[in-house]
Amino acid sequence: MMEKRPPRMAKRTHGCHSGRGTASTAAGVWMSIIYESRSHAIRSCLFHVQNDVGVGRDEEDYHKALIMCFRQNEIPFVSKQPHPLMLFGEEAHRLFPDFSVWQSITLELKAVPRRLGAPEFVQLFDYLKCRGDSLGLLVNMGLDRVFIDRVVRHPEQTRLTESWRYWSGQIDGKSREIGLAVRDVLREIFRQHETGYGTEVVSKLIHFGLRWGIAANFGKSHAEITGMRRR
Repeated sequence: MMEKRPPRMAKRTHGCHSGRGTASTAAGVWMSIIYESRSHAIRSCLFHVQNDVGVGRDEEDYHKALIMCFRQNEIPFVSKQPHPLMLFGEEAHRLFPDFSVWQSITLELKAVPRRLGAPEFVQLFDYLKCRGDSLGLLVNMGLDRVFIDRVVRHPEQTRLTESWRYWSGQIDGKSREIGLAVRDVLREIFRQHETGYGTEVVSKLIHFGLRWGIAANFGKSHAEITGMRRR
């Protein structure tokens, strides 16, 4: 079967949280060499899978074939391992990266008939942040050849700034109580996760942290709606 030509590789840089500081130059060179060797092995599997499976298949078909290729080539991997995000000592949300390869490279697999855009890159950045990996591969098997975007994540220092001048003397009572509750949740999210997650993940953390909801009971002759805050 004809071998697919290697795709153009796009190297993207993005700053988000994983520990503190950056690697030294020597360590960076060492990591670059290691990652290049491992990336080459992964790319070889991806080309092999599309040659064998063909184009126009579902993502799950490519996922299963890639699992088989990794196993045949003795490439260590974990597939769809749950990564819980904690808040206030409880699990607030879970992320499920498609693959973690060598426990150091996150691979997210897609099979859509278009070039991948911002939502898919944000998803990969979320996975890189929660795992603490420095290299991610965003792969699309849905076109006429394999497209691979190589995404490098550099940890950066983060900080939180607050300004309450617009609140001073303007709100009180219940409004202030609600505002302070929202503030406390945002502070806790930053304390535990700092910055780097996309809007969807942050929204889920906020929603979990606020723990507000509505209970509704529509009986035979009476309807009751109650605002609730879980403890």
